[in-house]
Amino acid sequence: MNTQENNENAAVNNFNHLVRDMEYFEDNREEMFPLLDGFMSSIETMLLHGQAGSGKSLFTYSLVRALASDDGEFLGIPCAKGLKVLFCDGEMHNNTIADRAKTLGKHPNIQYISTTDAIKVDKKAINLSDDEDKYKLIQTIKDGGFKVVVFDSVRTLWSMDDENSSSDWRTLNDLITHLRNLNCAVIFVHHNNKTGNYSGSSNAETYVDRTCAIEQAGKGMWCLKIGSKMGRDKMGWSEEIQTLC
Repeated sequence: MNTQENNENAAVNNFNHLVRDMEYFEDNREEMFPLLDGFMSSIETMLLHGQAGSGKSLFTYSLVRALASDDGEFLGIPCAKGLKVLFCDGEMHNNTIADRAKTLGKHPNIQYISTTDAIKVDKKAINLSDDEDKYKLIQTIKDGGFKVVVFDSVRTLWSMDDENSSSDWRTLNDLITHLRNLNCAVIFVHHNNKTGNYSGSSNAETYVDRTCAIEQAGKGMWCLKIGSKMGRDKMGWSEEIQTLC
């Protein structure tokens, strides 16, 4: 084996090229800004969960509708504006998506990927447990320059044999690290179990920055329940958000 082959093999068989001084991380710090004051910041990942019919999808769409627009507020709380949003829907019929946009408002900064549409066009459902689909989506997010990504829901976009198995959450956690590297804020919409907590293994919250439960308090009204994870922006939950709890 010649010297060139030795060098090529060394590059493959070690992580020397990833060994950094601490100054590297200081020099490459990414600035974070609030998406919704005291609720979530850019680059953060949230697991938003609730019972069926709790309004978690409608709340999430309403939030990202505000983030995409130039409104600058959501529920009377200051929020970011003009952000590109990708909403990945794993279950709704095209008619339901159209009705949601008609009722809550649409915006050119919000784009959709629908499993219903994927079945119609590609003859197969989207399955983000599959590496090919996962990397296709990562490339789509990169190409589109999306800064907020919603997955609605974990149960319909991932094929998990057992939500209580930590290994079944590995593909989701792997996706989080990829999207974090793209500076995306991510919301995973998920279902509750019978105890009122999110369904599945504790590994579900290993990589996320925040957890939040939602209950419907009336038509068009929601009640939030903040979780144990408080975010990476060191801001925690604001008083305005806590009044919604």
